Amino acid sequence: MLEKLEFEIGGFHQGHEHVILKDNQIFYQEHQFINLLKPSKIVTDNEVGEFLKTCDEIKLWSWKKEYFDQGVMDGTQWELKIKKAGKLRGRNISGSNSYPQPIDNFNKFIIAINKLAGSEIELVEDEIELVEDI
Repeated sequence: MLEKLEFEIGGFHQGHEHVILKDNQIFYQEHQFINLLKPSKIVTDNEVGEFLKTCDEIKLWSWKKEYFDQGVMDGTQWELKIKKAGKLRGRNISGSNSYPQPIDNFNKFIIAINKLAGSEIELVEDEIELVEDI
């Protein structure tokens, strides 16, 4: 299952959303001009298993460490910290106005984390410049 899951996405003008999984409990927080702590959710092993299945399908474990578009000053930043239980290392992946390609894979990740956390993180639009995975 998962030993660690932290995901944050947002920007100065749109606020931030933060999902943390700890001891099979989800903590979801939206940061706008004030902090609104949403109620926690208990997740089952089956829900975590479905989330990990999606991570495998989109090849999350082979995403690059960083995705950055140097040409945009503000915009959207995101960070994912994830570690499977029993593994020596986890993954720390981040980006600023850039995402793993194809964008559908990142959006499938967003859908999966929304399902797991009960969050409403918005999908990334297609017109944003993407960075190719190698």
